[in-house]
Amino acid sequence: MEEYQVEEKSNSISKMSSSTEKGAEKVANSVLLPCKNTSSGCEVTLPHTDKTEHEELCDFRQYPCPCPRAFCSWQGSLDTVLPHLMDQHKSIIMTQGEDIPFKATYINRPGQFNWLMMQSCFGFDFMMVLEKRERYNGHYQFFAIVQLIGTRKQAENFVYRLELNGHKHRLTWEARPCSMDEDITTDIMNSDCLVFDTSVAQLFTENNNLDMNLTIFKGVS
Repeated sequence: MEEYQVEEKSNSISKMSSSTEKGAEKVANSVLLPCKNTSSGCEVTLPHTDKTEHEELCDFRQYPCPCPRAFCSWQGSLDTVLPHLMDQHKSIIMTQGEDIPFKATYINRPGQFNWLMMQSCFGFDFMMVLEKRERYNGHYQFFAIVQLIGTRKQAENFVYRLELNGHKHRLTWEARPCSMDEDITTDIMNSDCLVFDTSVAQLFTENNNLDMNLTIFKGVS
């Protein structure tokens, strides 16, 4: 009899605890919290269960500097990314047009190096990155990729083509550009970009310079 009473009391406590937890959860869900980007202009308030998802897609979210290997700690809204690049990273070449030639100079220089170009067209800005990176034991490869200074949804409206032309050879890569919501370093590490080693680069090199061509297409699925 005592065992039955103890079990009954235990069940009662368990039910009370469950009821209390549900009540607390209901109260927590009814509390509206401000987005962490309030200081940047976001006026949305929402339950804590929706807060993380909203902040990842918030129009006022802060973006890091997209300049690879620059060790730049800057962060800002999407519309301030280009002014930052123009003001703080003056070595980046600025161009306009849908089809732009690009020259990477002194590609045989020792060590790792980046070449960067901004291309403006269709009302958007695209950053082309050519990176010389050591993969293992002194073996170097080149990685070329394009990033839209925009959102993932905006990037889905474009395709870019990178092309190297030599006297006897042609190398072409087409893909959707990365967005500011994506990390180009991850794509480079996964080789999800144009990749070629130094021996291939020599097929397209003249006077220690590598000529490339970047074309942006809009509305290509």
